[in-house]
Amino acid sequence: MADPKAKQPKRKKRTAMSVAKEALQGLAIQSPSEQLHSRAEKVSPIQLEALLAAMCESAYLDLFRRWDRDGDCTISPDEFNAAIARLGFQFSQKVCRELFDF
Repeated sequence: MADPKAKQPKRKKRTAMSVAKEALQGLAIQSPSEQLHSRAEKVSPIQLEALLAAMCESAYLDLFRRWDRDGDCTISPDEFNAAIARLGFQFSQKVCRELFDF
């Protein structure tokens, strides 16, 4: 039988950092873009298509709401002209009207 009074090797105190290092030992740390890519691989094409469609629809609705100044759910020629000007374009009234009618 082993002598109970024999010196036992000292145990290191386990800190949260040492536990985390042990858990990650042998694993490659991924960059944020690699993490995003690996997560994206788990999304089905149908889910991705639905997500992109929802994002585009939302963007169009947001743009429409910003252009529809009077809130009547239509874009008038005047609202269109104002929106074009806010985007930084400087067209004549005639050109804006042609764009609007297009």
